Amino acid sequence: MDGGEGLGPLGRTEQEQGAMRGSEHSRKREDMDALDKKLRDLPAKKILYIEDSSINRHLVTKILAKFPHFELRCAETGEEGLALLQDFEPNLLLLDLQLPGIGGREVLARLKGRAAFPVLIFSADTPPGPGEDGLDGAAGYISKPLDIVKFKQALCDCI
Repeated sequence: MDGGEGLGPLGRTEQEQGAMRGSEHSRKREDMDALDKKLRDLPAKKILYIEDSSINRHLVTKILAKFPHFELRCAETGEEGLALLQDFEPNLLLLDLQLPGIGGREVLARLKGRAAFPVLIFSADTPPGPGEDGLDGAAGYISKPLDIVKFKQALCDCI
């Protein structure tokens, strides 16, 4: 043996790498549990999610199903979302940017100065810098694919 066998790219043994992965997983689990507790402790909230992807709508619906005091409504297009806002007053809007018809930027522009709720942008696009791309007024930006811990943290921060 040359002493280098069984070492990973950072010079750690497979056991050490496994322990680190286990430790990282344990930390993420603790973070997730703490965020779940924070979300459970929040009062009832209404959330509108405007998203054309049925997969993403299903994922967010599944995540929020753990918190029955959150009322989630979904719209597939910007037009449908704006129409829902006539009768549904959310505490938070989750907004995809790449929508058919009226896109997320246009929805945000139409709500600017009128919305009494924060808007979290969901997008696979590269996150813009402050003031770029007409996203002024958004409370936050969550990149896709969705990181559940970051999503839950953003919920805690915004509602």
